[in-house]
Amino acid sequence: MSVTAIYELPVPIWISTEVLGERIGTGIGNLTFDVVMPGAAGPVGSPPQIEGVNVPTTVDSSSDLIVWTQQFAAFSSDPESTALCRIVVQTTTEVGDPLNLPYELARVIDLWFDAVRTWSEAMTGQDLDPNHRVYSATSHGAQLTMLDPEPTTDGPLALTLTTPRVMPVPAQAWRKLLELVAAGHEPPLEETLSRDSRNAYGRGHYRRSVIDAASAAEIVLHRLISTSLTAANMPNGDYRKKLEKLGKQPLGELVAIVEKADIDLDVDTAGLQELVDMRNDAIHRGITPGSFQAFAPVQAVMNLLGRHGQWKRNAEQPDFGDGWEIVEDTATA
Repeated sequence: MSVTAIYELPVPIWISTEVLGERIGTGIGNLTFDVVMPGAAGPVGSPPQIEGVNVPTTVDSSSDLIVWTQQFAAFSSDPESTALCRIVVQTTTEVGDPLNLPYELARVIDLWFDAVRTWSEAMTGQDLDPNHRVYSATSHGAQLTMLDPEPTTDGPLALTLTTPRVMPVPAQAWRKLLELVAAGHEPPLEETLSRDSRNAYGRGHYRRSVIDAASAAEIVLHRLISTSLTAANMPNGDYRKKLEKLGKQPLGELVAIVEKADIDLDVDTAGLQELVDMRNDAIHRGITPGSFQAFAPVQAVMNLLGRHGQWKRNAEQPDFGDGWEIVEDTATA
C-alpha cells in the first residue's frame, strides 16, 4: 500500500524549472517517498502525471485552478526559474501498520519541509520560514479607521514595497538536497548560522544577526587555524599558548591569531574586527546596532564562509543572496 497526496508548501521555494516534471526520491526518518514535481505548462503550472492517479486541476468543485508553480514579484538571478507552490508526494516504503500510513505521512511532512527549507535557505539565501513570513509589500495603518479627515481610498494608508532578489535552487542542488534530507544530513553548522544571521538582518533583528554571524565566523576560523597553523607560525610564546588552547579562544583572539600569523583571508578583516566589538556589545551590554552598522560585519562573515567555509562560493556576495553560487561542496561531496 502507498499513499499519494498533494502537499502545499508552507512557503513557496524558488527553483530551477529544469526539475519540473521529475520524480525525485526523498523522505525523513523511517518514511521514504517520492516528490513528483508539477509540470511547467500554464501560468500556474500543471498537475504531475502519475500512472493510475487522477490528480485534480481545480480546487474542489470550483473552477479555480490549483496553483502548482507561480511567478511572484521578485528579481530572480535565473530567468528559467519559478516559485514551487505544490508537489505530489507518494510513499515508497511502509512503516508499521499500512492503515496508519496516512497518519505517518501527516506527522512528518512538515518536519520534512523544515529540513528542505533549511537546505534551500543555506544554499541560496531565500527566506522560507513559515512562522516569520517576509512579503513583497508591507501595509501600514491597516487597523486605522480615519474619521477626520475622511479617507479617500480603501485599505491601508501606506505600503512599503520590498520586492526581493531571489537566487533559485539550481536543479542539481534540488535533487541533491532531497537526497540529503532523506539521509538525515544537515547543512554545515556555520552555513545554518549564516542563514539565521541573514534572515534576522532582513527582519530588522540586528542584535541577533550579529551574534549568529559571530558564531559562524568562530567555527570557520577555528577550523582554518587548526588545519593551517603550527607553533612555528606564531610570533611569540603568548600566541603559541593561545594556539595550544585554540578551542577556548573567543572570536577576538582568533582574528588576532590570523593577523599575527599573516594568513591572507582574502576578506575584509576590518569588518571581522568590527564584528568582535559589536558582538561583545550585543552580548555583554545588550546594545543593538543599527542596520548600517551591522551590514559590513555581517557581510564580512558571509564572504569569510565563501572563501574558507565547507561550501566554497564563486564570488563575494554583493547583497545577501543574489548571484552567490556554491562552486565546491566539501561537506556533502
